[in-house]
Amino acid sequence: MVHIRQRSSRRLIAAALVSLGLVAVACGSDDNKSSTVTSGTTAGTTAAAPETTAASSATTAAPSGTEAAAPTTEAALQPVPGGSLVMGIEADTSSPWRPSEMLCAISCHQVIRNIFDTLTMPNDKGEAVPYLAESVTPNADFTEWRIKARAGVTFHDGTPFDGAAIAENLTRAKTGALTGNVLRPVDTITVDPADPMTVILTMNTPWAAFPYSLMGQAAYMASPTWLAASDNDEALKSQPVGTGPFIYESYVPNESFKMKKNPNYWNKGLPYVDKLEIYNLPPFSPELGSSFLSGKVDYARLLDPVSWRKAKEMQGVTVEDGRYFVDCVRAD
Repeated sequence: MVHIRQRSSRRLIAAALVSLGLVAVACGSDDNKSSTVTSGTTAGTTAAAPETTAASSATTAAPSGTEAAAPTTEAALQPVPGGSLVMGIEADTSSPWRPSEMLCAISCHQVIRNIFDTLTMPNDKGEAVPYLAESVTPNADFTEWRIKARAGVTFHDGTPFDGAAIAENLTRAKTGALTGNVLRPVDTITVDPADPMTVILTMNTPWAAFPYSLMGQAAYMASPTWLAASDNDEALKSQPVGTGPFIYESYVPNESFKMKKNPNYWNKGLPYVDKLEIYNLPPFSPELGSSFLSGKVDYARLLDPVSWRKAKEMQGVTVEDGRYFVDCVRAD
């Protein structure tokens, strides 16, 4: 992958949004990794769950406080809050926007990770660590896992994030045609009768790498209130409600997805921008490249070589070369 960035305070706004999943890379889980599960950022996809895994880890808990690590920036440059970010992506690959029903390519995750948080995220070592979850804890032989909800979090519609919300989402994921394979080793999902913030999952086989399955689509947390309402209302299925840094404003299939800053986001200090607008543009057409080169969009994933060669030649641009496409973030 190639990242093209011009250097200025607006660049840092874009970089901060990248850290929230705007430039997301689809990834599956490594079935043999240990079960160390803290805040990190990368998109996930549905991948087959392991039959049996072994690892050496006990309780995994989120770091103290609710703030995620600040994005890495160049010395003497600091993010500046406010403004808006306009993105151009190559495809609109999901509608409805319900986690267990989304047919997601990379661009889909780039969009929806701004609405839905996941229970765990990868840290800088690639380990699955708690994010929206406060802790993810196994028993001695990894046949039972306890997920504790982060306290004080609410969905965009005011619904509390608790054990019942986790159970509802994971149950739908387990029975979903597109996400069920990820949670194949899960036998039962119940709320702890002694603690309404905790969910207990029993496994039909030891599963030490379970926290890695909570980084992706199967663990996108949607409002149970919205899920129940959209069960009987097709129009609501394309109006997602999560706990993420941005709140849904409008969606036009194959055209645009617009969202606004969540002023009550639990991860304090984020996001930096007030509005996010995402437009779908044909990946190999001149339109996507020209939109970025002319300044109509701030971020674009360019697949056509003519456009990304021109982007590389733009003054003040830093490039990391890849194989098939380039990600471009401009700062005028």
